[in-house]
Amino acid sequence: MKKNILPILATVLFFSSIQATAQVYKYLVLKNLSGVESGLSVNNLKLTFDGDVMTATQDGQTSTYQISSLEKMFFSMNPAAIKAVKNENTVISLDGANLRIDAPAGTVAHVFSTSGQRVMTTHIAADGAPIKLSSLQRGIYTVVAGKKSLKVLIK
Repeated sequence: MKKNILPILATVLFFSSIQATAQVYKYLVLKNLSGVESGLSVNNLKLTFDGDVMTATQDGQTSTYQISSLEKMFFSMNPAAIKAVKNENTVISLDGANLRIDAPAGTVAHVFSTSGQRVMTTHIAADGAPIKLSSLQRGIYTVVAGKKSLKVLIK
């Protein structure tokens, strides 16, 4: 009797977890061929297809998408992960022990060791504000900010 209950219990648990997972998605995310994602709330969302055009209607607003320009569509808890980057004019330079990153305020900069471990993360407060690297040990590091990267040697 116990042998029969265990597979049934496992099956019930499996299907109940699938149902719970399916209910948490709140957005349909569309990723275009450039990698830019945009999210649509699934609440009151109506999709219609006509040839290569998908029309999304929600709360009286309509958006159209050319299907051939989409890399993929998927459901997510978040509206979109990757946004379009405008005016990517980030410049990374080293001035002695100070790192200068000319980037829009709020840009996140990461410093990685040669093993790939992130050893520092900072948010750019203003264009060209110096970041002190004196806390890092000697070695080679890669600094990544926006779409730019720079290898740095700390002596």
